[in-house]
Order: sequence, then C-alpha cells, then structure tokens
Amino acid sequence: MPCEHRTLKGRLANETSLVRVMLADGRPEVRSALRLLVEQHGGMTILAEAAEPGELLCQARIACPDVLLLDCDLPGIRVKDFLHRLRSFCPRVRVVAMSSRPEMRQAAVSGGADDFVCKTDPPEKLLAVLRSCVELTMMEVMDDQTTDCDQVGPNNYVEEAKWGVTT
Repeated sequence: MPCEHRTLKGRLANETSLVRVMLADGRPEVRSALRLLVEQHGGMTILAEAAEPGELLCQARIACPDVLLLDCDLPGIRVKDFLHRLRSFCPRVRVVAMSSRPEMRQAAVSGGADDFVCKTDPPEKLLAVLRSCVELTMMEVMDDQTTDCDQVGPNNYVEEAKWGVTT
C-alpha cells in the first residue's frame, strides 16, 4: 500500500513540518556524519537508518520518508530494481544517491534517483541538494493541502451551509 497519504496529508496541520529523511549506508561512521549534517541543517529530521537493502525496504515501508539518502554501493543493491520496488509503496520519496565513485552518477540517475552526490564532494553540495528536496517536498505538502481545500466547497453537500449555499 502506498505511504504517500501518511506522509503528506495534513502535514502542516497535524504533524511536524520537518522533512523526514532516511539514511542508508553500510558504514556506521558515514551514517553518523550524515545524521549530524542533516540535523544541523534544520527543517529536516532523521526517521531511520539502514545498513543493508532488506532492512532499508522494511524501514522505509514503516517510516515513509520524504527523502532517502542512499549509498549506491550497499552490498547486493541494484539501484534501478531497488528504486522501482521502493516507489511501489513510497511513490513520492525523493532519492539522493551517493557513492564514493563519481562514475556512478549516470547509473544512479538513469536508475531513478532524483539526484546524485559524490561522497568526496564538499558537504555544501549535499546540503544544496537536500535544500532542493526540502523545497520540493514542502511545495507538495502545500499543493496537497490546497487540493484538499479545493475539494471542500459549495458542491459538497456536507459543507453547503458553511459556504452559505442554499438549495
């Protein structure tokens, strides 16, 4: 079952407005550094961390992140197949692929990643990509709320009195 309903509907009204990030890297020291960088940025919170693909899928299904920082070099991962499966239940997740090998950029993006950051890039590069994800995610939240409001109006019989419509 897709998790988009749980992640975006009512976000600003009922939940925190922080963009929810999930970390996936096989090395604990990398996950720790990413956590520190993300949490210092503001506007984001870390939902979960995973060290291997199976664990990542299980946690993503439960947590429904807005953004996934994905190490393309996780053992046993094939980016295209993995992202197809992930998006079957988290269709709106933004995936930022990472690798210490810059030549992985093309494979990651053609496999469905929204962006790519090389682990040797300066932290500012990752922060710029994350800021872009935050902006896009918050725009979706606002669009979802506008859509919800547009559906409630004079044509909705439950709300007719509220809108001052008489029959």
